[in-house]
Amino acid sequence: MMFCDRQKAFKVFCTLDNEMTKGSYFALKEHMRFLDKGDGEGKASESISNIEARNAMTQVGRERYLTVERGWFCVWTKPAQVGCASIVDKTEELEW
Repeated sequence: MMFCDRQKAFKVFCTLDNEMTKGSYFALKEHMRFLDKGDGEGKASESISNIEARNAMTQVGRERYLTVERGWFCVWTKPAQVGCASIVDKTEELEW
């Protein structure tokens, strides 16, 4: 029995072809650079230590539609720390 046949009973199961899922994930390389393996030779963005992450994603062809419009956009958060490691809430800057 094939994998897809076994998974059809689950409500969350859906099949997507290769073209639909192509470029739908982010690979972070050494030096905090996004990698685009894509078609052919891979290319890497500038380091997100030096530029904004959204600019780095654009450099490797990760356009907004690949995640947001497909409903694959997830926001991973954790509570802000208090003290010397605290961060300022910049949520509005993350909006596309």
